[in-house]
Amino acid sequence: MKKLRVKLKNSNKTYQSFRRIHGFEGEFRSYTTHEIFTTETPKNQRVKILKVSDGVGLCLEINDDLMALEVNQDFLHEQMVKLGVSNLNTKPRNIVVLGGGDGGILKHCLKVKPRSVKVLELEEEMVQICKKYLPHISEGAFEDSKAKMIYGNAFDTIKKIRKNSQHLFFIDMADCASDVENQTFGKKYESLFLNINRCLKDGGVVVCQASGYQKQILSTFKKFFKNSYGWTDSFELQHANSFVYATK
Repeated sequence: MKKLRVKLKNSNKTYQSFRRIHGFEGEFRSYTTHEIFTTETPKNQRVKILKVSDGVGLCLEINDDLMALEVNQDFLHEQMVKLGVSNLNTKPRNIVVLGGGDGGILKHCLKVKPRSVKVLELEEEMVQICKKYLPHISEGAFEDSKAKMIYGNAFDTIKKIRKNSQHLFFIDMADCASDVENQTFGKKYESLFLNINRCLKDGGVVVCQASGYQKQILSTFKKFFKNSYGWTDSFELQHANSFVYATK
């Protein structure tokens, strides 16, 4: 499996991703970018919207990390939701998304006709930025009556969710990959995973985007969930999407 490396010239950095991007062929290539929007939110998130050359389109950068690419994000979100739903033995009536401020996972969750989808996003400013600059990712999902936005630190707001009440959890938090890389993942996320386990119904499923860190995240999952698995799509191995999921 090859890592995709994308160098954005004006930001002088190399992004590494397992996300499938049409036409990139998995090799190192350079792209020029034009800054469309930049801000620092009240919660100290440094947010940039960049326009990438060669038809890649817009990308979202948070705290200097590439979080979303216009060209492939819908495919990634769709796979993530399908993985969770396909491993659930009942109808997914109650769903929680941790992070997901671009609304992509929310959009695909709504397609399975749940009773409710709670989105635990750090701050409303991120949602408004994505709605303005990347509206095609959510396609109006935030306005759906079944969507409930809960703003604040997910490590705290998850405590408000009732025990044994949820069928599905999706983890799409901005700092997840960087925490794994810094080897703080297990310690920092211990209370979060314990709360997810508390909130899940028996047979419920949790899915976490794993990027290039499937092995590290999987080892942590196994400490908190009875059945934990790594999963990688085989559509194009050089651009494979990697997830970790577990059942209660």
